[in-house]
Amino acid sequence: DKSHPVYLFFDEIQNIPYWDKSVRRIFDREPNVKLAITGSSSKLLASEISTALRGRTLSYYISPLSFKEFLRFKNVEIQTLDNIYYSPEKNKILNAFNEYLDFGSFPQVVLSEKKIQILQEYYRAIFYRDIVERYQIRQIKIFENFLKLVVQSMAGRFSYGKIADTLKSIGHKVSKSTLIEYMAQIESAFLAFQVPIYSYSVKDQLQYPRKIYVIDNGLRNAITFRFSSDRGHLLENLVFNHLHRQPANEIYYWANKNGQEVDFVIKKGTHITQLIQVCESLTDPKTKKRELRALVKAMDEFNLKSSLMLTYDEIGSELVNNKQITIKPVWLWLLEEDKF
Repeated sequence: DKSHPVYLFFDEIQNIPYWDKSVRRIFDREPNVKLAITGSSSKLLASEISTALRGRTLSYYISPLSFKEFLRFKNVEIQTLDNIYYSPEKNKILNAFNEYLDFGSFPQVVLSEKKIQILQEYYRAIFYRDIVERYQIRQIKIFENFLKLVVQSMAGRFSYGKIADTLKSIGHKVSKSTLIEYMAQIESAFLAFQVPIYSYSVKDQLQYPRKIYVIDNGLRNAITFRFSSDRGHLLENLVFNHLHRQPANEIYYWANKNGQEVDFVIKKGTHITQLIQVCESLTDPKTKKRELRALVKAMDEFNLKSSLMLTYDEIGSELVNNKQITIKPVWLWLLEEDKF
């Protein structure tokens, strides 16, 4: 009955040769058929999709659960965010946030007691199916060690030269160009992402080390066998993933020759719209001074009057050189950003 819509769902169809032509035939011959195609590969992004389907598709990037969605899965209800930081509900939210921080937010993992086991199974599936088999990688051990070094670099600067030296020290001789190719394959599987330095010089953007972020904290911890550690890096990774969900954001980091750094520079269109620094705690005066100074320096450079400092669980504001710095917990920022 062609008067009623029919919905067809295809998962990981991109692994089948000439799948796009078959889908195009259905699209052309069956106007009542609506198609949904999902897969864990960048081959399904609008920029990568074949000419047979170009102009006929809408692409959506679906990430693991946001913190708001995570709370729903955990049956934690929040009616309003007004004064939530000072409310009795805060402890319940913070307990949930600690789990979100360490184990990530893949839906099956959130609902299971066997979180680490499932995360390690996810990793093996991504490693073999989405990368090794798809790209026919032959030097599997070298690639796996490289991948682990990439993931361990989360929220830090990443140098192909240093990684090549590390691999060489354990008996793996591999060229920088091969590592760059490996990294592109890791990104195509949505496992990790690179963030460039913000610079008006294209040469600097290409030459400076990039920062690495991972799709999910739990997956990162399962790969590196590290849980409940590196809280500062885990917080920063959460912030990146939230920013990355928003397609309008161009994400950079900022650094100067004095060693000062700001974690996130957000560009929308032609304008820098926001600076975000992530720091687990500002209770140490030296840490606070260092982090605020970096923000103020970047605000001067980009001519911004306000910026954001995200912490584990501190709230407040600072006025430095007539520049406003808002301080708030990552968990609260995530909820505010998700628009209750």
